[in-house]
Amino acid sequence: MNNWLLKTNPEGKFFFGDSPTFADIALAPFDERFVVLEHYRQIHVPETAEYSRYNIWREAVRANAAIASTFAPREEIIAAHEVYANGA
Repeated sequence: MNNWLLKTNPEGKFFFGDSPTFADIALAPFDERFVVLEHYRQIHVPETAEYSRYNIWREAVRANAAIASTFAPREEIIAAHEVYANGA
């Protein structure tokens, strides 16, 4: 996703500018579920220059009240995936 962001809008907050579009709204819930990998597998997106564009986007999406209000609480996402993460 970092590469796509670099191609579509290398310096903005969102995919196509400083305001969210359908692309941001559609992809945000999938990104929000990355918390499952962070929690159960300790896989994190590095906070390095290589991934800086992705991290800017992620923070902008989470800071946007209209988008963030659609997210389930992180604890619920983690709990809902526990059975899969533990191989049950």
